[in-house]
Amino acid sequence: MRNKVFWLLLTLAGAGNLPAQTVDLISVFEQIPVTERLSWLEAKPLATLPNDFLFQALLFTDAANIEEGSDNEVQAKVSTAVWLCNQLGQRHDLAAALLIRRLPSEYQNTGLRIASWDALAQIHDPSSIPEMILALKTLNAGFRRNIQGEREALALVLALRELKAKEAFADLLRASDGWYSQESHVRQEALKSLSLVVPDEFKSLMEVLSKDIDPSARQIAYQLAMKNPKSELCAEASSTALHAALNFDSVDASSQEILSSLLMNALRYLSSASEVPDSAVSDLKSVLRGWSDPNQDPEEARLAASALGRNGSLDAVKALSTTLHELNNRQKAGANSPSDVVFAVSLIQSLGVSHSKAGRAALSEVPYSSYAPAIVHQADEALRMIPST
Repeated sequence: MRNKVFWLLLTLAGAGNLPAQTVDLISVFEQIPVTERLSWLEAKPLATLPNDFLFQALLFTDAANIEEGSDNEVQAKVSTAVWLCNQLGQRHDLAAALLIRRLPSEYQNTGLRIASWDALAQIHDPSSIPEMILALKTLNAGFRRNIQGEREALALVLALRELKAKEAFADLLRASDGWYSQESHVRQEALKSLSLVVPDEFKSLMEVLSKDIDPSARQIAYQLAMKNPKSELCAEASSTALHAALNFDSVDASSQEILSSLLMNALRYLSSASEVPDSAVSDLKSVLRGWSDPNQDPEEARLAASALGRNGSLDAVKALSTTLHELNNRQKAGANSPSDVVFAVSLIQSLGVSHSKAGRAALSEVPYSSYAPAIVHQADEALRMIPST
């Protein structure tokens, strides 16, 4: 396979039509011992080394299998290949991209892989982006600190940023919260890259939050989105997070834990938000309907009630009123538990906050539903918060 690729690349390079100067340089390069080639290259004025010669020299070095031979030979070949990649990258030689692109997948040497990615970024070769993303994805999936892996991850982050690879956004996001050490600067540079690879960072965060198959990526996206200084965007993010948490199917225990945390954080924000978007109402109603489910945390329904009251739309108030009406009837029959009564108080307060006349009927039932006087007083207070006309 190596020989086939070698001859294919020779053909693509137009090896039979090389200038005489390049042919002469290649002939000399091939005759120099492997361990002396880099010194020979470095001693030559760069202006005397044309791009097609640098390409052929890298091709010749690769064809000999860079990682085969004695330790001294391997080190010499790696150093030579790194130097050639650097030169081709600095010259933005797009014709060399195909050859350079295969080096990271063919060899394991960290220095060579880094030089290849850096060169491809300088060349601005967009066709290299999918392979870079796959490499970063693989590194992100690691769990143990690995200095070589950290060096490669940093190189990939910087290369993808240079290429403005918007399709790498989700993997850069994962890298920003990955296993990498503080000293490696991978997480810091990945975080910095997010706003540089996409035109609208918040929109991209919402796409990850709503669509990514990895719950941890959704959680990271939500945490970053909530750092936005605009309260309306934080409310939108919380609405998206709420929907994501309720509609993500997973039986994995760790994923369930992440989703539960995402749900509670979204509910807590919305329950005290100055404005709750209408986009959240349907999911808030779903949580509210689960108030009697023994598998649901009672706090979820209370937080949902508060958020619906702050939304104040007719749909939201009807959901609150219907639920309070049900609890009022249960209270008359003595069927409410202490936890149910606490929930009823949440509904009463939320209907008051809504300032909606649609909540009057359910609140007016409270004095006749066998609640304690203190709760009846709270219902009266809530009614006074609602305009009479």
